[in-house]
Parts: sequence; C-alpha cells; structure tokens
Amino acid sequence: MTKNVELRDNWEQFTIRFSVFAAINANQTIEPGSQEGAKDYFRIIGSMPELTKSGTIESGPKKMKKAAKKFRWLYHKYGQEMCPWECLVTLKTSDFTEVREVIYSYSKSDHA
Repeated sequence: MTKNVELRDNWEQFTIRFSVFAAINANQTIEPGSQEGAKDYFRIIGSMPELTKSGTIESGPKKMKKAAKKFRWLYHKYGQEMCPWECLVTLKTSDFTEVREVIYSYSKSDHA
C-alpha cells in the first residue's frame, strides 16, 4: 500500500493581524455573533492590494470582521474584555524587498 503526501511549505510568507477596538457608539457593546448593530462595522484601506475591497485603491476599503473571541488583555485598558475588529493579511516576503512599510487607516461605516 502506497500513501502520497503533499506538503505545502509557507516559509516565504508572513501574516499581519490588523486590529482596532472602538465602541460603535458610547452606549453600545456588540457581542460576537450578535445581530445588534449589524450594519455598523470597521474597515481598513492601505497601500497594498490586500488592504482593499477588490485589489485596487479605487475599489474602496476592505470590511473588517469582529474577533471570534474576547481578548483578556483589553480588560486592563477598558475595564472589560473586548472583541476587536480584525483583518488578517498574508503577504509574501518578496513583496518587501524594496518597500518595507505598510501605510493604512481604519474607518467606521454604517452601510450594509
């Protein structure tokens, strides 16, 4: 009996986790999976195609997602555990041979 194994090596890439926490409004806390405030969200746009909606700056910002779990370390800063908004981007090391910075900004949206 012969078994074939395929190994996918990810040595030449890395992942950046962008995260931001801010209450959508002063009296609103959104739990993971909650539909409350479902149309309110954060988004990110940046200097690389991975930080846009469809690969170009013109396509607009990429929608961020609520973290699946609460982060305990945020308790010390905000007085309660929070679920930040997140965006994970995997990049190739070769993309940073000449340019070694990522320029980005967050914004809030209330459009569905």
